[in-house]
Amino acid sequence: LKALLDKEGYVWLLNPDMTVEPGTMQQLVSFNEQDSNMTVTGAVIKSYHDKTKTLIRGGGLINTTKGTVKMNAGENNLPDYISGASLFTKLAVFRLNGLLPEEYFLVWEETDWCYAARQKGVKMQVCKQAVCYDKISTSIGKGFAAQYYYTRNGLHFMARYFPDRVEQAVAAARWRLTGRILTGRWAQAGGIRRGIADFLKKKYHAME
Repeated sequence: LKALLDKEGYVWLLNPDMTVEPGTMQQLVSFNEQDSNMTVTGAVIKSYHDKTKTLIRGGGLINTTKGTVKMNAGENNLPDYISGASLFTKLAVFRLNGLLPEEYFLVWEETDWCYAARQKGVKMQVCKQAVCYDKISTSIGKGFAAQYYYTRNGLHFMARYFPDRVEQAVAAARWRLTGRILTGRWAQAGGIRRGIADFLKKKYHAME
């Protein structure tokens, strides 16, 4: 992306385990050509294993009190941010907003990037005709690593944009930790615990 910043054109960020319907790129281009504004566009993401199941309609909503996100903003609602699993935009938006923040690692980087873009007047939108199929968390699964990065990075987002709410977000993370312990989900509990600890120690590098 850095090498392309002085060019004109579109960028489509797509997870490596994603498959797409034929013509999806053409749908995204046509959808964006109808709008001259600065936009970031998401697709309808369905389950690769059950193609009738919709996982994400473009992106998600940010809870700016707890430092969490909720995917799938609803069929008729625009998301706060576009999922990095399928993110389509113009290179001009990257020139305006900068590249994705690399200190997050794996999750929350598109959330931060889209939030910053919205502050600059960039519109989030969803192309309902563009359909992708996700094999669902094949890179890090749903255990320790997933909970670690989700927790640590969510708290980092809160510290960057809502520093007066960090204590609330840490308390919410500890409440999630308690829930995982009570239900015996030990790997997830360990990830949340370490995510909180590393955030409080200001460790924003990738987990060793």
